[in-house]
Amino acid sequence: MILLDSFTRDFEKSERQKESFTEKRIMTEQYNITPEQANVLKDLEELIGRPIPLVEKIGWAQSFGVKVEGDNVIGLWLYHRGLTTLPESIGNLSSLEILGVDSNQLSALPESIGNLSSLEKLGVRGNQLSTLPESIGNRAT
Repeated sequence: MILLDSFTRDFEKSERQKESFTEKRIMTEQYNITPEQANVLKDLEELIGRPIPLVEKIGWAQSFGVKVEGDNVIGLWLYHRGLTTLPESIGNLSSLEILGVDSNQLSALPESIGNLSSLEKLGVRGNQLSTLPESIGNRAT
């Protein structure tokens, strides 16, 4: 009986991994982005609890979506999504130019945000941030 329970758990874990891989592959194909960027979006979608829609234009008037140019995520707007944290993986979006996380419940930003070398606009109003990570100051201008 114990052997069967172990087999069942291993099988279920394998099936979840297959589903996760399939979801990331679909996202990579749907958005035409690298698997590394798809992983970041998947991490964010898990935090938000729903898919992030692909949008043609990302701007301060756009409340929720991802903008892709070529095979890179260049805009990400996550306005009022109830976020309390951002994943460290967000730093892997090196082509990201616009990041809007206004009106969430963020008390800190991950250090990896300093890796966003293309970031031009960062919207953080309406959160509980008291400081920004030191890594933001290390970005090349």
